[in-house]
Amino acid sequence: MTEVQLVNFDIFDEFTINKIKEVTQPLLTKFKKFFGRESLLDFKLIVDKIHEDVGGKTMYEVIGTLDTTLGKFRTTENGLEILNVVDEIVKELTRLVTEKKEMKKAKRTLPANA
Repeated sequence: MTEVQLVNFDIFDEFTINKIKEVTQPLLTKFKKFFGRESLLDFKLIVDKIHEDVGGKTMYEVIGTLDTTLGKFRTTENGLEILNVVDEIVKELTRLVTEKKEMKKAKRTLPANA
């Protein structure tokens, strides 16, 4: 798996979709570096319009899931600007992945009698 799967993103233009793929790529790279390429099974972003007002503003909800051999990482964010919402998803998933890496590292460094 080399890039994010975008579900329901066909409501956005090609430029926006390419920006989303660009923003998510560092997370994929970091995960593969931390845990190995084979550990990453699926990375998916699912978008839904949760509110559209008469002023033309749309509230989006994005669910980000990272399915791995180490478990599932999942987060949800809402907002009016899709790129900002995706950026928040990437930040949170990055935090969760880094936390998992630190936990694995801590387990390896614990003494046998601890």
